[in-house]
Amino acid sequence: MKSICLSLALTSFLFTGVSFAKHHSVSDANRDAVTAQNSDDSQYNVRYEGHDGRLLIGTDELSFVANNPKHSMSWNYNVLKKFKVHSDRSRVTMVFHGGETHDFRITDGRAMSDEVVNNVERRIAAAPHYENRHS
Repeated sequence: MKSICLSLALTSFLFTGVSFAKHHSVSDANRDAVTAQNSDDSQYNVRYEGHDGRLLIGTDELSFVANNPKHSMSWNYNVLKKFKVHSDRSRVTMVFHGGETHDFRITDGRAMSDEVVNNVERRIAAAPHYENRHS
């Protein structure tokens, strides 16, 4: 009986400890991690698929932090094939290895600089890419 009570007490303690742990949503964690690494030149107010937010260009990933957090997402550079800036420099397209694209329209009136674009392209080129091999 003592061992059952002890087990219940330990289990209760473990679950209580978990309940006090601070929870971060994916978008909160990404925003905090990426924002600390970015300067004003690598954050842009954008519209993506009808959602307003910020495009954050970090050292390890690109993130869309939507005003509505459920629409936020991040991409590591290794999943990207290309980062295209359109001629008016107010639109950018992420091209993925599978052909999927994501288009962002910059809404804050700033054009994306060559330096930012070159940094993204270098990070894509330097990221490890894995080939699917079929035997």
